[in-house]
Amino acid sequence: NRLALAMFRHLIVFVVCACVSYSVPDYKLVFMDDIPQFSEEEKRERVSSSCEDLATLLEAETRVFDLVQKSCDQLQKIDQAEKLVKCLQKLILKRPKNVKDLHKPKLVEYISHPFNSYKLLYRTTRVWPKQLQIIKQHYNSLPKKKLKNLINLPREFKFFELPKEDDFTHGAINGLFNLQRFYNLSSFDLARGKILKKDRESIEPMSGEEAIFIAEQAAKMKNLHFSVEWFEVALELAM
Repeated sequence: NRLALAMFRHLIVFVVCACVSYSVPDYKLVFMDDIPQFSEEEKRERVSSSCEDLATLLEAETRVFDLVQKSCDQLQKIDQAEKLVKCLQKLILKRPKNVKDLHKPKLVEYISHPFNSYKLLYRTTRVWPKQLQIIKQHYNSLPKKKLKNLINLPREFKFFELPKEDDFTHGAINGLFNLQRFYNLSSFDLARGKILKKDRESIEPMSGEEAIFIAEQAAKMKNLHFSVEWFEVALELAM
């Protein structure tokens, strides 16, 4: 398995670095200097600082997923739209399974769980931006006559405001690291959505790709101990 071998090489490199740099990880040194100190104005600008804002973002994402599903159903009748339909179907698979019929109060409750807020920010900063561009390119390549009276996805996407990259890297990922630091949580449990004792394993656990990205972010932040742990998680998920 090429992915597993590649991750194993990454893991060995970071294990060696970690052993050289930190025989016993100094958690105060590893974390406190890396936590970004934002002003109140900056915190307000970052969607990850508010459950209400995250719930609003989730609500908007739910509406867009609905539009994508309806558009996919319409486009299946057009032969030239085969590639676009496959792209939309792949995107629909990313839709969270537990939020489709939730109203705002329940959305706030759902998104207040750190794992759910992490997954939302991952989708809206790592998945949606790329998919929006691909969908726009496929859509614009179709004959305009065929698109008459159909949902104009590129136009609808203009109203879908996505958060900043910092909301994911500094908000969601740093939040996971802080949970691990203060509550001594396992990276393997976090990857499965198990943060509280009462939590069941998530039906939408992290992918190996997500774990690799978190491990790389930990390395950039000089959190080598966590980098090693998350590469181990990525390796296990790839097996």
